[in-house]
Amino acid sequence: MNANRSITRLLIVAGFTVLMSLALTGTVSRAEPAKGAKIVATERAPETDRQSLVGLSGVYVKVSGVIPESAPEELNEAMLQGDVEMRLRKAGIRVLDPQEILRVPGTPHLTLKVTVHADQEHLFYAFGVELALVQDIVLLRDTKLVGRGATWSIGAVGLAGTQSLRDIRFHVWEMVDRFAKDYRAANQTR
Repeated sequence: MNANRSITRLLIVAGFTVLMSLALTGTVSRAEPAKGAKIVATERAPETDRQSLVGLSGVYVKVSGVIPESAPEELNEAMLQGDVEMRLRKAGIRVLDPQEILRVPGTPHLTLKVTVHADQEHLFYAFGVELALVQDIVLLRDTKLVGRGATWSIGAVGLAGTQSLRDIRFHVWEMVDRFAKDYRAANQTR
């Protein structure tokens, strides 16, 4: 069995596992996605995660992923990085540069991970998208221990055909907009 087929099967099994888990907990999104790439399952940030956004002066954006070379140009890391930063700025959220992030308490990074795997014929693509705020956290039982962890996150897995692959960007935009909404709600009294 070739590696590409193994990865695709693994992603589909993982997506099915997430779907079943979310279905059992009642958090599966029943809404239609904005465009042709179909979301199979979503995991939304709980309302309690908003508390971790209080007092943030801005975020550093980091984009990574596994995206096949056959994917449309709109799905490259640089394009997705620009999308996220633009939407944040439009929402009034300061985007920190690499020097600024070193001076901000908690070093908050908004990370976007996009993973896309094609079937052998490149007709269908399984994809996963995760947006998370990663920042320094302190262990309550020993406050001298500081680590890094995701304190707010949202994710989705889905399927797309060749013609709708670029629509994954619409799902990224929706996730960034959700982060911006939660950020504004957490900081409206400040």
